[in-house]
Amino acid sequence: MKRHFLISAILMSLMFVTSAFGQTSNPSGVKAVNIGLSVRWADRNVGADSPSDYGDYYAWGEVEFRNSLACWENYKWHGTNGLTKYNFDEKAGIVDNKGRLDEEDDVAFVKLGEGWRMPTYIEFKELVATVRNVNYKWKLTSMRGHKGWKITYLVNKQSIFLPFAGGEDGVGIGSYGTYWTSSATRSSAAIALSLYKYSFRKLDPYRAVHDQLNWYGCRYCRYSVRAVRD
Repeated sequence: MKRHFLISAILMSLMFVTSAFGQTSNPSGVKAVNIGLSVRWADRNVGADSPSDYGDYYAWGEVEFRNSLACWENYKWHGTNGLTKYNFDEKAGIVDNKGRLDEEDDVAFVKLGEGWRMPTYIEFKELVATVRNVNYKWKLTSMRGHKGWKITYLVNKQSIFLPFAGGEDGVGIGSYGTYWTSSATRSSAAIALSLYKYSFRKLDPYRAVHDQLNWYGCRYCRYSVRAVRD
């Protein structure tokens, strides 16, 4: 009996063993949602307690939430001579020609564990393209008082909610949400996606979602992160 109990205890411990970066591979509550795309999307932002919560805000390539001023001087991958990682331009800093975040710099992987990661530019672009796909429905709605886009895959009725979390300084809350990808640009920026609400007088999701995209962001700016799984 004691041996059986010991084996059970070991198995239970293995279920909750953390990755090298300190988080469980299946964090409590976070679900991977199949909405018919090349990857499954998390049902909430990184750092959020529920799908409606805004979650935390992170600079690109940083894995901890900071309370300090968002600027180059406080950015992890910037030194006295410019960028120290993820750079293509010798005028901007040290060149390593890395265009995508390493796992240790991917906050989705670090916080959520093995199998989770930040979406690439291509994967976010795939999500945005569904706004004109008859198998999908984009709806401007509120969840627990937070406005955002609800994207439903009509084939299996599964959906995700992207709240308008604005920025860490509170600007834009309720009006837009900006989400990082794991992709860098060839300049000192990285690629982010801004989702805006459209005018209630003209219900035009395509114009709001597609025409107002912002495919770049200053790396030290702190935006939301939505994880994916293959």
